[in-house]
Amino acid sequence: MLQFRSCRESSLVEFILKTTAFDDEEWSLIYYTGKRRLVLDFDIPKTVLVFSGRPDLEHSVLEIIAGIELGSGLPEDEVALA
Repeated sequence: MLQFRSCRESSLVEFILKTTAFDDEEWSLIYYTGKRRLVLDFDIPKTVLVFSGRPDLEHSVLEIIAGIELGSGLPEDEVALA
């Protein structure tokens, strides 16, 4: 399963990342669109990817499909922690 989330409020993103029990078998893609730098002074699960900026969902979905079909996984190289 795959979840997309988008938020521009830094404190909300930080709160969600600290308090949510993410499923190890479910990918969560979080797009942070705010201006303040996120404070991620804790470990986030490997299945949670945080992107800076607005989502290009068409590109992301196509990359995920290609990664699954090719067996290379999700596009982790595109992840930029804020």
